[in-house]
Amino acid sequence: MAKISVIIPNYNRATIVSETVENMLLQSLPPDEIIVVDDCSTDDSVSVLKSFGNKITLIQHEENRGPGAARNAALRIVTGDFVQFMDSDDLSSLNKLQHQSAILEETDIVYSPWVRGSFRKKVFEPEDVVLQQQALPTVKDMLTCFLTDWSIIFQQCLFRRVFLKKVGFYREDMRLHEDGEFFVRLLLAEPKVVFTKNVLTLYCSENPEDHEKLTGSGSNAQRKAMDTAHFFDIVIELLAKERHPVLGHWRFRLNVWRALRDMQKLEHIDQEKLSKLKLITRGREWDMLDWLDNKWGGFRQRLYGHRWPSSYQAGPLTEQQKSLIREIGYFI
Repeated sequence: MAKISVIIPNYNRATIVSETVENMLLQSLPPDEIIVVDDCSTDDSVSVLKSFGNKITLIQHEENRGPGAARNAALRIVTGDFVQFMDSDDLSSLNKLQHQSAILEETDIVYSPWVRGSFRKKVFEPEDVVLQQQALPTVKDMLTCFLTDWSIIFQQCLFRRVFLKKVGFYREDMRLHEDGEFFVRLLLAEPKVVFTKNVLTLYCSENPEDHEKLTGSGSNAQRKAMDTAHFFDIVIELLAKERHPVLGHWRFRLNVWRALRDMQKLEHIDQEKLSKLKLITRGREWDMLDWLDNKWGGFRQRLYGHRWPSSYQAGPLTEQQKSLIREIGYFI
């Protein structure tokens, strides 16, 4: 039977990281190893994690290096055939590893539904509808969807390790969008991807009362704008090498324009670093397209009760999904 490894980066999540670890240990098919990388937390995270003893492998960074470096540290020692990425404050239905691993035997990536929400005293409060109730529509390839009107979280997936190894490691010069850049490279490697709807991932909403998530460490408005622009700068180069047609898609170019707009609000920016973004967004009235796109989102809200584009295949929690949440130990 294939071995499963779980990778959990952690930064200042002492109050809840133990629940994520327990969630993985309680899986109907428990993982063969859980690697937790503490990215120089300043709270009691290390003490909490050490309480698990040999149930986990703990890596401690001596300085805060960000989420990409944390995941890379685990990827360098991982031994499983399949890899499950988790954040330190998210949970999965207890059947996730068992169900997805059975499907992954014949593919490279499996993805499933996920829902964003908050955890309050054993009550899970969904923020919105469930995303990815069904597979992506086939009218566009997954990379085009990702760079135009759709996103994915790695927690909802299970990956074949040999495929991850083929692509390489995370970039370590980004605090935000490092997972997005990695996913673009994964998709450019043309993986076999399969959807299954029988599991559910609970994604923790940002809460200003909580400590920062690892993906938010060191982030602010300026850092977000810089990393978003950096992401598109890298992606444009990757796409150009492959001559991927999404480079000409108006919505991709609109997203690039939004990143360029946010960067140009900053002081002391290097205009030379924005040259690729400027080149790809020339020749359109992007302000008008941005306004129309936002209006269309409002129309979807009135028509469907949410603003999510069709790629997300959004819908309310099903009774089966409510049951999966209760099995984790939460009320709805």
